[in-house]
Amino acid sequence: MKEFYNICKSDVLLRKVPEGLRMRSCDSWYAFLIAISQQNASFKMGWSMLYRLHKYLGKKVLIGNEVFILPPSPEEIIKFGEKSLRDVGYGYRSNIIVKVAERFVSMGDNLRKVLVNVKGVGPYTRNLALLIAYRDYSNVIIDRWVKGLYETILNIKNVENYLREKWHRYVGLVTWYLTVVLDAEPLSKAIERVRKGMLEPTFTGLTPLTLWKYM
Repeated sequence: MKEFYNICKSDVLLRKVPEGLRMRSCDSWYAFLIAISQQNASFKMGWSMLYRLHKYLGKKVLIGNEVFILPPSPEEIIKFGEKSLRDVGYGYRSNIIVKVAERFVSMGDNLRKVLVNVKGVGPYTRNLALLIAYRDYSNVIIDRWVKGLYETILNIKNVENYLREKWHRYVGLVTWYLTVVLDAEPLSKAIERVRKGMLEPTFTGLTPLTLWKYM
């Protein structure tokens, strides 16, 4: 990771990323749920869907003196069906989630195999899921938010090529760290923060680093 942090030091958007700040991984199924929740959605919209999934379809477990809510398993998703997912706000994603749940049950939890040729799972969703599950940094993860940042701030025409050439094997981390340092603000506010030099997380409100308080 030292190479990554060295590149950050000279980067307009990530120059204030603190060394030692690392993402946590999770199991393959939950990584997919996070990724599909963020598909064509703002950060807050995506995490609101995930919150409702836990609240209405999750399972409460007691660990020590605290109650935690586990997300529904692939088997439970299949049992609940597409309608239950639509009821908690997943819309068109509901059909995709059920299809992927069925593949988890029949194929196991190797996410790289499970997500091959699944209609509705494009490069963004797949690469984000692999980043979260396996810390696979090698894939570009670009949505309209990332594209808009680079086009507006740095006047980059081909954002994917630019990121690959600059970040090499760490390219997948760029999107994650951008959401962290900019608190996953809507694009217009994120651009405003960059222009003001506000490139550090605030730890207030609903942000990538405060989610644990709400789940």
